Amino acid sequence: MSEKSNKSFLRSAEAVVSMSLLAVCTAVASAYWILAFKEVPLGPNALTPVKTSASTPNSSADESAALDALKHRLQGDFTRLDQQRELLEQRSELERRAQMAEEKAGNAERRAEHTQTQVQAAAAQSAPSSALPQPAIPMQAAAPVPARVPVRTEAAVDWKSCRRPEYPSSSVERGEEGVVMLSFKLDANGAVQGSEVLNSSGSTMLDDAALRALSKCHFEPATEDGAPVVSVAKMRFRWHLGN
Repeated sequence: MSEKSNKSFLRSAEAVVSMSLLAVCTAVASAYWILAFKEVPLGPNALTPVKTSASTPNSSADESAALDALKHRLQGDFTRLDQQRELLEQRSELERRAQMAEEKAGNAERRAEHTQTQVQAAAAQSAPSSALPQPAIPMQAAAPVPARVPVRTEAAVDWKSCRRPEYPSSSVERGEEGVVMLSFKLDANGAVQGSEVLNSSGSTMLDDAALRALSKCHFEPATEDGAPVVSVAKMRFRWHLGN
C-alpha cells in the first residue's frame, strides 16, 4: 500500500469514527430525553406532559448506567481508533523505509551499470591500438667477445750448452751431406723428454749422429703469460763437408 493510499485510509477511518461519535451522541441525547420523560403522567388533554419536580431514583440509576455504558463504548472506540492509527503509521513507516531501500538499491545498480559501461567504452577505445601489429624491433647480435689469447714465447735452444755433432767417418768416406729436421719434447724446465727425426738428411748415420748430440742441449722452456709450460722444440741441422 502506498503512502497516498495510507493517508486516504486514515481519512476514511477518521470519518467513520466521527460519524460513529455523532451517532453515539445522538443516541445518548435520545436516551436522556426518553429517560427524563419516562413514566411522566400526561395532562388532562393528553397532549402536554406534566413535568415532575425530580426524577425517581430508579430513573437516575438507569441513566447513570446508560451513560457509563456509552462512556465505556466510546473509550473502546477511541482506543481501537488509536490502535488503528498506530498500526497504519507503523505500516506507512515500514513501507517508506522499504521504498528508500529499493531506491538505494536501484541507484547502486544504476551506478554499477554506468561504471561497467564506462569500462567497456574505455576497453573498446584501447582495443584497436592494442590490436595493431607492433613493428618488430630488429635484434642486434651481440658482438662476440674476443677470446683472450695468452702471450706465448716459444722454446729456444741454448747453443752454448750444445756439443757440435761429430761427422761419422763412414759418411765422410762416402761423401754424405744433407739437412736433417729434428723434434724435441720439452718439460716446463726445458729438459728433453723425447726426440725424433721429422725430415731425414738422406743418411741414417748422419740423422742418428745429429739426434744423439743435440739431445744433450739445454733449452729455454716455452712460456704463456710468463709461466713456463711444456712444449715441443724443432731444430734444423746441416751436414756439410768442407774443403
